[in-house]
Amino acid sequence: MYRNSHTNPTIFNHISSHPCYYNYKTANRRKFYMESEKISFRERFGYGVGDWAHNLGYASFGWFIVIYYTQVLKISAAAAAVVTLVAMFVGGLADVAAGIAVDKTQTRYGKARPWILRMMVPYAVFLALMFSVPDIGMTWKMVWAFSSLLIFQVIYSFINSPYGILNSLITHNQYERSVVNLFRTFLAYGSGIMVSCATPLIVTSYGGSYAGWSRTGITYGVIAVVLFLMVFFWTKERVNLPGVKQAGLSLGKSIRTLLRNDNWLFIVIFGAIFFFFYVSNCSTTILYVTYVVGAPTGLQQTLNIAVALGFYIPIMIGTLLLPKLILRFGKRNLCMAGVVIVMLGSAAMLVQPSNLTLLIVGSIIKGFGMSPVMGCYYAMATDTIEYGEWKTGVRIEGLTYSTSSFTVKVGSGLGTAAVSIALAVSGYSAQAHTQVSSTVTAIQFMYLVLPLLVGALMLFLLSRYKLDSVYQKVEQDLAERHHKAATTPVAG
Repeated sequence: MYRNSHTNPTIFNHISSHPCYYNYKTANRRKFYMESEKISFRERFGYGVGDWAHNLGYASFGWFIVIYYTQVLKISAAAAAVVTLVAMFVGGLADVAAGIAVDKTQTRYGKARPWILRMMVPYAVFLALMFSVPDIGMTWKMVWAFSSLLIFQVIYSFINSPYGILNSLITHNQYERSVVNLFRTFLAYGSGIMVSCATPLIVTSYGGSYAGWSRTGITYGVIAVVLFLMVFFWTKERVNLPGVKQAGLSLGKSIRTLLRNDNWLFIVIFGAIFFFFYVSNCSTTILYVTYVVGAPTGLQQTLNIAVALGFYIPIMIGTLLLPKLILRFGKRNLCMAGVVIVMLGSAAMLVQPSNLTLLIVGSIIKGFGMSPVMGCYYAMATDTIEYGEWKTGVRIEGLTYSTSSFTVKVGSGLGTAAVSIALAVSGYSAQAHTQVSSTVTAIQFMYLVLPLLVGALMLFLLSRYKLDSVYQKVEQDLAERHHKAATTPVAG
């Protein structure tokens, strides 16, 4: 549609009125950006299914790893906290290493896509091994659980970080990048529904206990490989900008350059806190339904599915509305509104914590609030790549994105560990049908009160993120620089 738009006045007038189009001074500069502005549905979908594949591992970890460790493997909650926290921290460091690796990668397939192809099979293997701990005595179960989770987190970093960076390489246009990211979000939560609702049923259909979890992990691994192949073959890296310094900086200089990017700093801290809340909330949901609401044994699985659907379906509905809302209100403002809505959902449940109706209504409210946050966060983190280039003259795609992924990983690990620690300190017993009052109080605090506390902090951090208001100038200035670099003869 846009390739020849500069020769068609009608089409050009439509494009030039678009909020994400800036009136560059020459037709060549218009062509430089507009050729890559419209991304096809197939490519958007092809990119989006990658997060379905990632969520087969990430959502399984977030929803079930505490349950799997404590109720199936009989590992203590305190030991589970140590295992998950250390593994996630190491995985976070691996995110940074993966970002540096992407910055130094130059192949005919691009910078990010080759890593997806290289790591998809190891990802599937260790996703299966993470849920295939054999019944071989507590010491060796601990060794298997820790080593498989640790290696999985490292592999996850080397496929997830390049995948996230790929968004910045598919298109330079902020709006198209946001739409591509919304496909990612929508499909990620489709996967989240499948994992949270179907996993217990799949485990049971495979025989339950050790064998059921192992076969479920294998199934998810095979599905993930197919989806990663779709990402590799259905996407294309287009952003290869002339005259831009990218690779070749030392790690120390790259970090010093990155720290000058104030919007990046605010968004990565926000990401750590948000994913701390998100993972701790997911990890506590089943416990909340079982021990706070007091669901009968025969209805626990049904109620868990109802709560998960009440949470995820509003996220998916909200995601469909985001493209127009982003154009009108901006990503930062939508995120702030989303955080407030999540806080309202938690506050609604506080009225009567054991009330099932309030739990489902509160989950629906939280789901609508989560939609703009999850739909905009990764696009906001990616936007800081352009801002950093504009401010410092150096484009650091890999390290900029992977450090934001690092803080997400650390926040997620802290969220899982916080749940395990709260259970251990409060006297939780995985074998008991009912829990002591201190454990019930701890679960209520993690599920209802914690979102209100971290929500206030998230609102403060978002108020400091100013990139939406200056992005038009950033992109216009970069267009001038890139055009000048592309048309300036090289000396000698």
